[in-house]
Amino acid sequence: SQQPLNSDPDGIDGLIGIDEFSRLSRTDATLRSLQAQLPSTLAVALTISTASETYVPNCTLVGPSGEVLGDGLEEIVAISTAIVSACNAARGAGRLAETLRSSLLQSQDEEAGNAEGSVACVLAMNASDLSLVRVKWSASLPGGSIGDFRPPQIEGLSDFTLVNGGLVDSHWLRNVTVDGREVNGRVGETLAAMRRAVKTAQSAAQSTTRESPFLQVFAEAAVPLLTEIGEEVLRGGGVAASDSPTSSEEEPDDRAAMPIYVADPLPQSTNLDSWEDIKFTSADMHSMISMLDDPPQVPIPGTDSWNLYAASYNGIMRFIDSFIPLLSGENDDPDALRAAFDPDARLITIDNSTALKGGGRLADFYRSVCSLRLSSGGDFRIVDISNADWRKRLITLRWSSAFPVRVEGTDVFTLAEEGKINQVQQLQLSVGDQNVAESEAVVAFIRAAETGAGGEVAGQIL
Repeated sequence: SQQPLNSDPDGIDGLIGIDEFSRLSRTDATLRSLQAQLPSTLAVALTISTASETYVPNCTLVGPSGEVLGDGLEEIVAISTAIVSACNAARGAGRLAETLRSSLLQSQDEEAGNAEGSVACVLAMNASDLSLVRVKWSASLPGGSIGDFRPPQIEGLSDFTLVNGGLVDSHWLRNVTVDGREVNGRVGETLAAMRRAVKTAQSAAQSTTRESPFLQVFAEAAVPLLTEIGEEVLRGGGVAASDSPTSSEEEPDDRAAMPIYVADPLPQSTNLDSWEDIKFTSADMHSMISMLDDPPQVPIPGTDSWNLYAASYNGIMRFIDSFIPLLSGENDDPDALRAAFDPDARLITIDNSTALKGGGRLADFYRSVCSLRLSSGGDFRIVDISNADWRKRLITLRWSSAFPVRVEGTDVFTLAEEGKINQVQQLQLSVGDQNVAESEAVVAFIRAAETGAGGEVAGQIL
């Protein structure tokens, strides 16, 4: 008989609990959504579907002075739509001006418009609990370079707070500058006034638009108001291209990708200058960072290391939940048992000898042992599951059985990348009070089991 197996990973050394793993997996998905969405802020509008991958339904967008700029998914999407609409309009005007200039001057300069709509982002997280994500971002205001002037550079910091489910609860726009000049008040006032005007207009009249009327009205009102910010800066004078390096020259790594860094804790100050004072550590697969003070240590979500951890975790849990019942005979499914083994799987004895090679042969051997035990009325139980190692994809099992005498053993199972059993390493094997330290007895039993004489040989060995 097979005793019930407690597969709760909370009690297994090296594994975090299922609830915690689910939360971190959701956080990982949110971070990857931010990595995909933020660089395209000026070019690709959010939809309700894409926004729900990142934000909770009642999320808020808060301005530099604490003013609410957006409340709920629909308003967040509306702001995104408005920004993209304004940028498209500005880019269209810039292309027209550039075409006229090129025609008049017969210029072949095609530098303007490269990487249009791209926002350079660097992401930093509070490593202790992953509740705060800070993003430094920068971009060229759309419109194209005119003459000797390049587009104004907008730069800022945003804080994203994450709730326990791993989704963004609020986006705080902390600091915004254009060509080094702070425009926090102007940005906040403009977006807040836009939101009030649209909500007032919407409540005063019945909209005939059936699908998200708020989005349509908001977007239509946004274009002139958002464009006004850029025009105001342009009236103050652009930055000569020959006098000031572009953002990509100042921070070449930022535009190539969105690196993830960790700091514990992130400083309270949200001035742009404070970014340089943060003691960052790269959270990539070459620099393991633990988000927990005590074991088990896990990689930071959003990194390549987390991908490896999640794959290993899921493989180990599949082994516990599905493979152990197959190996013990609780689930009598020969095809599934064979599928659980890698084709090149091996059984290694205590003295490091290869006793058996080939996934099919290992599956047949375990099935023969189960048949022998069941025919003799023996039992089987897992004594302990321990020492899960996600890097090496291995798990240690201590088991006990009867043929009818008591047989106990400890085996280390190593999983291949796709999650199948790649190797079984015997660490300890005892029959009654005697330890089996040599491989000859094990090999003899394996050969007998393969020829159908397992019971007779087992009687001699046991």
